[in-house]
Amino acid sequence: MESTHGLRLGQLVRSRAGRDAGRLYAVVGILDERFVKLADGKSRPIARAKKKNVKHVVPETTVLEEIARKLEQNRPVTDAELREALAREEKGRSQATQGGLA
Repeated sequence: MESTHGLRLGQLVRSRAGRDAGRLYAVVGILDERFVKLADGKSRPIARAKKKNVKHVVPETTVLEEIARKLEQNRPVTDAELREALAREEKGRSQATQGGLA
């Protein structure tokens, strides 16, 4: 199963509800039409990916392509790879925000 409710592997989402509300995650698994598995490689490693109802996440437009490619090919993704990809994305967002304010 590749997508559910417009979500796909490697896509960034923000948690909308729960203790982790507002936190940025990557979709690392799609369980069924209602649930996805989320990880950030740090507080939520891939081995302990969080099962989350799709109604409780806000999809971002960004997809971590290298992570998505590996997941789609059933190749292992390390927590370090996921952390680095998320850090690059967050750095790019902060630079874009700072550039827009200058």
